[in-house]
Amino acid sequence: PRVQKVHNLRVAFNVCYDGQSFVYMHAPCVDTVFDNNTVIRTKSFGSHLYDIVYTAFPGILFRNNLYVGTEQCFRGSPYKIESRVDDQNNWFWNIDRPPKSDGDPKLLDIDGEDFRLRIDSPLRGKGQNLSEHYRADFAGTSLPKTGPWDIGAVQHDEIDANTSGHVQTIQDAGN
Repeated sequence: PRVQKVHNLRVAFNVCYDGQSFVYMHAPCVDTVFDNNTVIRTKSFGSHLYDIVYTAFPGILFRNNLYVGTEQCFRGSPYKIESRVDDQNNWFWNIDRPPKSDGDPKLLDIDGEDFRLRIDSPLRGKGQNLSEHYRADFAGTSLPKTGPWDIGAVQHDEIDANTSGHVQTIQDAGN
């Protein structure tokens, strides 16, 4: 019998906003990582809304990922797995059942599809620094070489938007 394996796969700094599974791995994995991705499953695209992550085999590491979805996506747990998956510094927000999740990540405008973190987001500065692997985030912004990173695909750049759309720096926001 022929056995397929996934080797040396790295998926990082992606924003995934659709109705399919973000990760559907149905083969043994070796040195496979998913880092600093933002996955949003808050509405149905067509008639289905699939699991956020499905993996039937071990050998995958998830770090600094943000997962936002409905009860249907999570189906009682963040991953639908048949064996152990390693995860570090990931954030899960089940918008239908907040007590069963890590809580609101405080995105700028989830309905307007702006998935950047607000100034008061609990995800800012909570991720592992993976500068030995990456130099820029989803938006092309340079990543810090030292210190903690944010969780998700877009690292904060010291700006935030208020309801009028006016951009403020952190220094100006307090005045």
